[in-house]
Amino acid sequence: MNTKCIVIYENGVNPAYGPKPISFEKVMNKAGEWKYASQTPDEWNTIELICRSYCNGLDLMFAYHTHARNIGCLYLGQWNDGVV
Repeated sequence: MNTKCIVIYENGVNPAYGPKPISFEKVMNKAGEWKYASQTPDEWNTIELICRSYCNGLDLMFAYHTHARNIGCLYLGQWNDGVV
């Protein structure tokens, strides 16, 4: 599956090392609690960066499938260079 990553702005990528991919650490469950993420970024069609350094240095992201945005998930993790 190809994941579309929505980049809000351009940041410098060190070409010697290549881009650093997005990582998920925690996901918000239906009760509004943060739990450890079991899914990986490549399991979603689209990932949006909502806020850098939202909580404890972790970025807030919204991941969803293009055809079903209403059933997406909120994740805390590292946006890094915004690639999967």
